[in-house]
Amino acid sequence: MSAPDAPPAALTARWVLPVEGPPIHGGTVELTPDGRVAAVHDRPDARSGAEDLGELTLLPGFVNCHTHLEFSDFTAPLPAAGTFADWIAATVAARRDRPGDRMERVNRGLAECLAAGVTTVGEIATGTPEQGGWDAARLPPPHARPALVAFGELIAPRDPVAGLAAARAFLHGDADPPDLIRGLSPHAPYSVHPAVPTLLAACPDTAAAPWAIHLLETDEEIDLMAQNRGPLAAAMARLGATRGDFGANRLRRDYLDPLAAAARGLVIHGNRQTKADVEWLSAPERWQLSVIYCPRTHAHFRHPPHPWLALREAGVRVALGTDGRGSNPDLSVLGELQFLHAQFPAVPTGELLALGTLHGAEAMGVHGGRIAANRPADLCGIRPGVMTNDPAADVLHPVSAVAAVWRAGRRVR
Repeated sequence: MSAPDAPPAALTARWVLPVEGPPIHGGTVELTPDGRVAAVHDRPDARSGAEDLGELTLLPGFVNCHTHLEFSDFTAPLPAAGTFADWIAATVAARRDRPGDRMERVNRGLAECLAAGVTTVGEIATGTPEQGGWDAARLPPPHARPALVAFGELIAPRDPVAGLAAARAFLHGDADPPDLIRGLSPHAPYSVHPAVPTLLAACPDTAAAPWAIHLLETDEEIDLMAQNRGPLAAAMARLGATRGDFGANRLRRDYLDPLAAAARGLVIHGNRQTKADVEWLSAPERWQLSVIYCPRTHAHFRHPPHPWLALREAGVRVALGTDGRGSNPDLSVLGELQFLHAQFPAVPTGELLALGTLHGAEAMGVHGGRIAANRPADLCGIRPGVMTNDPAADVLHPVSAVAAVWRAGRRVR
């Protein structure tokens, strides 16, 4: 993609949804030459260089807090009819056996995200450049992809010291672009030694990074960690990967408590949280922790209802992810929001939009997710399926679609 033109002086639209404030009818977003928002208001802008978007609704670019973009070449999700252990085995086999270049698939996914109006992505970065894995040097230029929080995936089931060393090596990347933040992903309790999160929390450079961990995802995970039984326990035994902490019921002590020491902590999925877990997350001193809900992935696995409404009522920040194409038909946050709106029509539409914009930005500690002065002009124009006096509901109509995308004020779609 060639570099886009300079930002216009302003964008005007039938509706502007700042998300952090009320909708603005006939709104104007003034832009700076370096691609930031100068002002947002309801006055017309007749300056030369202002662009009228007509009937489009202008809102912040979407924020996708959880992806596995290495699977972006999948045309359909992997079947989930068996156990979770079966699905993990199929995912590992797909990672191992597929030909081709992993970074090409990651970049393909980044392009899909941007086309879907996603301007910030939280990606699980798997492997190293030496292994043919995730490589920041091979990313497209910033205007051709979303901004990134790259969570280096840690698979360290037996050697916690090696896990810490791998974490520190990932964080010390060279010559990263300015819109890339590096974080860490101790993958999950069954794939990371219980001492690893404590070591990460005690080390200043790793504790200063954002973390993401797949946690409280399935009954099989809880059965393994609490009682060392079930399909996941059997799979670990077959692999010779049984550990002494399996069955010790130490999920909170070994994984949640250290996560609270991170600069930002993402509980990925969190499908099986109890009332006690919700209360623990809602404590004021844990304000930096968020739960990342992937609605269509959740439906793909036919999980029981997610506790996101209870978390919302308790004041816990909930944001959205798509997961990867191994469990989701696409990488569209708008698709996640439309799905949620159909399932939960009583939830105010403005609150739903915040799940896919503002809350995601706050969860990962980035500057997007809202239209406000001095914020990056990462924006999305939606062609609404209907036009009413509720512009947020119009955006969430099932046939509404992304029609335009801006990165740093420059139109890239």
